Order: sequence, then C-alpha cells, then structure tokens
Amino acid sequence: MKTKLWSFLLLFFLLSLTLLPHSAAEINVSTKLRIAWEGNKFDPKTGITSYTLSLKNYSLETLSGPFKVIIEKVDNRYVSIKGPDGYTSEGKPYFIYEKDRLAPGGKTAPRVWKFEHQCKNISIVFFRELRLFKFLTQLKCSPTAICYNSIFGEATANHTPVADAGPDQTVFLTQTVQLNGDKSVDLDGDSLSYRWSFVSVPGGSAAALSDPNLVNPTFVVDLPGTYGVQLIVVHATSS
Repeated sequence: MKTKLWSFLLLFFLLSLTLLPHSAAEINVSTKLRIAWEGNKFDPKTGITSYTLSLKNYSLETLSGPFKVIIEKVDNRYVSIKGPDGYTSEGKPYFIYEKDRLAPGGKTAPRVWKFEHQCKNISIVFFRELRLFKFLTQLKCSPTAICYNSIFGEATANHTPVADAGPDQTVFLTQTVQLNGDKSVDLDGDSLSYRWSFVSVPGGSAAALSDPNLVNPTFVVDLPGTYGVQLIVVHATSS
C-alpha cells in the first residue's frame, strides 16, 4: 500500500527590535565616521563662514546610509548654524549625507555648512564627537568654536531567510521518510537553525520526528494517509 507525504513550506523571520535614541532604523556611528574638512570661505559682509565638509569612514566595515550628523552643542554662543537640513525633536540642527553604502576609507560627497558669527567675525570651527565634550568659556566675539556632533547611519538590513522543505514525496507504509532542508538559504550568509514539526497526520498516527532540529530528520510512516510537515528556519544567532 502506498501513502502520500506532502511537505508544507513556511517562510519565517525572527525579528528583534532595539529602541534607539533617534529612530529604530538608526545606529550611532560616531566612532566610525568623522567629519572631513574640504575647505572654508568667509564672507565679512554677512559674518558667515562656509565650511565644505564630507564624512570619512575610518572603520574596517562597510556602513549603511544615509547618514545624519546632529549638531549637539556649539561651545561659542556667538556662533550659530544657518540653513541645516532640519531639526530634531529636541531642536538640534542636523545635516543629511545621502550615501547608501560607505566602504572602509570611503568618503561621502561634500556638503556646505554655514556658521554665522554675531560679531561678523570669521568662525574658526573644530569638529568633535559629543563624547569628547568639554565646556570651555569663550571670550566675547571669540572666533573659535568647537562643534560637538553625533553621527547616525542606517542599521544594516538583515534579509529574511528562505526555507525549503523539499519536494512532496509518495512512500510505502512503514517506510522511513528522509526530510531535507539543506536548500534553505540565508542571503546574508548567516548560519541557520531548523525547526521541523507536523501540521497534520492521519488519525491515530504516532509518527515522530527523529530530531526536529536537524537539517534532515526522519520519521516512519505508521498509518496510511497524508502527513503535513512544516519547516521553520531562523538565523542561528537570533535569540
């Protein structure tokens, strides 16, 4: 007597959410990216100093953009930023660098930042990470300012792994069925863990998987009928 075995295929992705200070899709990359000076120009009529700045990746990994540079503090009250791309909910100005991916040693296209000095002085600006903040008292109309910033990039997307439980099988009664999920793939190259289970068996069947966490478990067909088997694959490093 023959009995038909069909395999049920399920695609499954285990999602972990992390609350980040600005957006669930952003991560702080301030220790990996630095502001790179490309040039500056002072207009004595307006008291505006224009800085041409790019971002350089000093890390050993490829970073995902776009990148948001938030100006956290400027330690000279006579110096202000003109025309940023926007402001955070806390009222802090920021600039956006449109770059999808930035390889180690790579630089973004430059942007122009404008600093206005109330005393019509040139603004001599130094750029530092926020973690290096140290308050300094600036003299009235001092041209020197330190701009403390935080840089955020996009969290790297982790693709959904694709489960493949194999083709349907038709087998004889009492035959041992070999399942195989080794054609399941993870596009990011992460290792996978496997979770097999029955979604349906003939009434009265005592069929059991040899090991539901193996890539290729087995079971014995003990009664005629249809056996539905489900495969779930997850990133092996997920919690």
